[in-house]
Amino acid sequence: MELTFIQDENAIEAIDGITYDFPYTMHERDLSHFTVPWHWHEELEFDYAYKGSIVIETVNKTYTIRQGEAYFINTNIMNTKRRASDSTVSIEHAHLFHPLLLAGHYKSVFETKYMNPVLKNLSLEVLIIREDTRSGKEFLKILSRLIAKLRYASPRCNIFYFRDL
Repeated sequence: MELTFIQDENAIEAIDGITYDFPYTMHERDLSHFTVPWHWHEELEFDYAYKGSIVIETVNKTYTIRQGEAYFINTNIMNTKRRASDSTVSIEHAHLFHPLLLAGHYKSVFETKYMNPVLKNLSLEVLIIREDTRSGKEFLKILSRLIAKLRYASPRCNIFYFRDL
């Protein structure tokens, strides 16, 4: 399936597949010959460099993500993505979801105590997750299981696969 990239006049991306019923989607995006334009959105991203290396640029910094690494992009971060110059192929698996998927409800204890310290941390734009730590290795295992379940599944099945983690 070819993904479209739609954004409004304020560079807010309209994320394909996100719904009010279930505010999560997974995209496989080939960045080999496509640069994601400067954009931002409320949704959080946990992405995985499936093939090749990826460059993420924010207003403040440039990050290079190597094949096999994951990365987190915080809410409301203006960014652009492209294939790294040392790669001929660059494919990402992007998991995008609204913070309420984890928080559960506006002003819940999960939002105020756990989510807001991350979401409101202006110095946390992008976090690279590598396999060289125990927590990084565990996170990459979970992400791999989710990718394996969702990659070829119908979007209607996503909620069941997601909850099964």
